[in-house]
Amino acid sequence: MNFSAVAVFSKPESVDALTDQINQLPWAEVYHTDPSGKLIVMIDGENTEAEVENLKTLKTLEGVGAAEMVSHYFGEEEMSIPESEMNRVPDYLENDEIVPTANHFQRLKATGNH
Repeated sequence: MNFSAVAVFSKPESVDALTDQINQLPWAEVYHTDPSGKLIVMIDGENTEAEVENLKTLKTLEGVGAAEMVSHYFGEEEMSIPESEMNRVPDYLENDEIVPTANHFQRLKATGNH
């Protein structure tokens, strides 16, 4: 089983409806929401291909402006995330000045973590 965290960006007024819609999917769960329109969604799949298809489905939901995988866990690996990091929201998700479609390196530069 594979698990991934996906950053989803929407309009602020779409957060509640989008959260309900995502939580109805059997392979997805909204882990965190922010009133500014940012969501962290956990998705899973039997294999990488299934998980990629699930990500593609998330991107097609009404209200999604952008959705990108930010971390990935392969089921055969041992979980090695420190307890202190488990509930930490990445800095760039808390920064309203970052463009949702910015790539990883643009987000790091914008948060001063380059």
